[in-house]
Amino acid sequence: FSGFDMHPDVNMGIWEAYTSSCIQTELEKADGKVMAEFVHLYPPGIPLLIPGEVINQQMIKLIAYYIKNGYTVQGIQENKIKVVNQEIIRR
Repeated sequence: FSGFDMHPDVNMGIWEAYTSSCIQTELEKADGKVMAEFVHLYPPGIPLLIPGEVINQQMIKLIAYYIKNGYTVQGIQENKIKVVNQEIIRR
């Protein structure tokens, strides 16, 4: 993960994203989508992504790496994450 940028772009505020209409999408198809929930590496509960941040390919690869290697990643169920409904963003 050399050259990894831990500063994702932010598309909207945390509360706005957290309370927006959301959909579930497969992790691998989430590139460019805006997070609707927190994704934590647990323990100790370090947020990898927060609502309003734009998920990118680097973060997808990192999360997949953690899952593959037996880490507990909260905010992902059955390889799906909650993202803001794109129709909300286009308005």
